Amino acid sequence: MNASAEDSPSKLRIGVVVPGLHKAAFGEGLLQYLIFLIRGLTPGVAQLNLAMRAESVEAFMTWRSHMPADLQADIVVTGVSHTILSDLWPTPVSDEQRNWVRSFEAGIDVWFPIQPHYTILESALKPVVALFADFVFAEYPTLFPDELFPKNQLPERVYEATMKMVLSTAGYICFSEHVKRRQILRHFDIPEDKIFVIPHAPFDYRAIAGANFEGREAAAERIREYLRDEPLKWRDAWQERLLGETLKEFPFEHAPYVFVSTRARPHKNVEIIVRAALALRRRYSNVKFIVTAPMRWDNPQDEFTRQVIAHGLHWDIVSVSHTPTTIHAALYACAALTLHPSPFEGGFPFTAFEALSMNCPVLLADGAVARETLPRGSEDLFLFSPISPKGLAERIESVIDARDEVLLRQQEALRGLGGSLRGNVEKVLGIMRSAIETGPIGLDLATSDAVVYDAAAPVDLEGLGWHRGESWGRWASEREAALVYWNPRSNASGALEIRLNAPPRHPGEVYKGAIKVHGEIAANFVVDGSAGNKISVRIENIPAGRIELGIMSDVLRSPSSVDPRSSDPRELGLGIVSVGPAES
Repeated sequence: MNASAEDSPSKLRIGVVVPGLHKAAFGEGLLQYLIFLIRGLTPGVAQLNLAMRAESVEAFMTWRSHMPADLQADIVVTGVSHTILSDLWPTPVSDEQRNWVRSFEAGIDVWFPIQPHYTILESALKPVVALFADFVFAEYPTLFPDELFPKNQLPERVYEATMKMVLSTAGYICFSEHVKRRQILRHFDIPEDKIFVIPHAPFDYRAIAGANFEGREAAAERIREYLRDEPLKWRDAWQERLLGETLKEFPFEHAPYVFVSTRARPHKNVEIIVRAALALRRRYSNVKFIVTAPMRWDNPQDEFTRQVIAHGLHWDIVSVSHTPTTIHAALYACAALTLHPSPFEGGFPFTAFEALSMNCPVLLADGAVARETLPRGSEDLFLFSPISPKGLAERIESVIDARDEVLLRQQEALRGLGGSLRGNVEKVLGIMRSAIETGPIGLDLATSDAVVYDAAAPVDLEGLGWHRGESWGRWASEREAALVYWNPRSNASGALEIRLNAPPRHPGEVYKGAIKVHGEIAANFVVDGSAGNKISVRIENIPAGRIELGIMSDVLRSPSSVDPRSSDPRELGLGIVSVGPAES
């Protein structure tokens, strides 16, 4: 696939499938990636059609309203029934799901699921380019016990669903060579030329977040204003009684705190924060931690929260979650230090770029992707051991003591990475435009040459219901055999010529056949022997994209049942010889 395909003159319409249920307008991870994707767009070049659970629409409309006005017009938010998007795993696609896919893709040019295992897109006729951020189960196979996950989210189910989508996916975008080589290529049967590595590029979080405050005092007051007005629905009554009024007047600009912007998922290594906080307490340090991971004290949902409660760290590790990007940026601006505890991320952590552009130094857990990205020689400046709470506590104090010097050195180190959000988005759009032409699987139907189904043609071009290829083509083994190929945009609305062979028949016997396009009869024909065994069928107005043909025979015949001299017992339907553009 050529990622530098020539730009389309019209706006590229992208269908983004958003996973999960979202009650909050802001979050980390892949949704943060969407923000950077949109902020890297040139207004008017592409339109993002976000398909999500209907219950998530309110949150996403709020999220959309925080984008610049000139980009909001390029974001379309669509709510979908939970029966469409709730089951995204390796189960048969229902008629309801297939009908939704057909309806939705009529208004888009390319699908962009932000995880690679949406099996409802097996039925897509438009190309699929999937985000494959990582397969974290491969990195941490023991951290995800079955009891933590619904049965359709177990690692083997995710693996099975991802593999099921390989033949329907034109390309995969990941963020690091580590993920490409150690996870995707090692664990999945995906061709290497379908995997595109686009590392995260540096960005100015102040501009993205609209953080127009000057100095830490102004940033702190912005946080306090937000906490005074926000009903804090993400806190329980216990937290509100203990922390609510205090945080509304908290001196964020003066109290030294470590900002930790991550969720408390099993592989995020957030428990080291608890151990480091205890180590700092033993050293009589007054350093606090502010985390974006939601915590409920009355009903703890994760081991991190349970440990905070068990060790009495209610005043030392404080959750300020689901904040708008401006408040998120202000928390960076006031922090003494930013910490990213997970040794594995699919790409270089966004938190490094966010923190440094808000003039806050950052410490990153030592891991493969961080080492892949950091300029050589700067590793010791950024990295800490993710298995040493005592070492982390000491490192936190040392960085805070030399904060200004560390900040300048880190900013200088990452200045050499190069790249930009806009440049990354252009790469993504180039892959999508190329996919529209080349397609995911099947035949790239040339505008001048027919594709011949002889013995050399790969079996996976044919779909289901065919015998092995022979020198002339291949016989159908079912009364309806499937043929899937890709019709490039350059050949859209053209006519198609399908050349067939009739199977053996008894003298005087008449065969009836038909061609379906996407399940609908497009041509009927009769074989009575008057024109020999050769059949040519013309189909008009073939659209661009994935084309699903059904080659239908009214009966199957074995050569040995027609001719006693034959030793071929196979049941044969029509034989496919070639498919190609019809002459005008």
